[in-house]
Amino acid sequence: MDYINQIILGHALNVLPQLPAESVSCVTCSPPYWSLRDYGVEPVIWDEDKEFYSESLKKFIPMNCKHDFGEYSSKLLHENRQNLDGGTLGNPQYRKNLHGFGSAKAGFCSKCGAWRGSLGLEPTFELYIK
Repeated sequence: MDYINQIILGHALNVLPQLPAESVSCVTCSPPYWSLRDYGVEPVIWDEDKEFYSESLKKFIPMNCKHDFGEYSSKLLHENRQNLDGGTLGNPQYRKNLHGFGSAKAGFCSKCGAWRGSLGLEPTFELYIK
């Protein structure tokens, strides 16, 4: 299949391994709004594969961890940036442009640090970038 100028829709962890080696220059997995998008996919465990850690670090991180996830829940909001002036959310005039999306549940393993959550609902900017 020719992938030039193609939009391929799917879960990044399922779709990317199917692409030919060295055939992709850029992948955008989510719009640039970390922790705001609920795509309705089941949570998965991220950073479970510890193969890339150095040997000295591996002794501190359990391999084949029996995860113990601490749960957190957060209220999801989406700001309609087209109607906001510089993101001034403190101004009551702009609060009407916030739309609630319910809440998200995720968690970090207290043993190995893996994160269980859904793509698009990363709790930190660093996880979104990762």
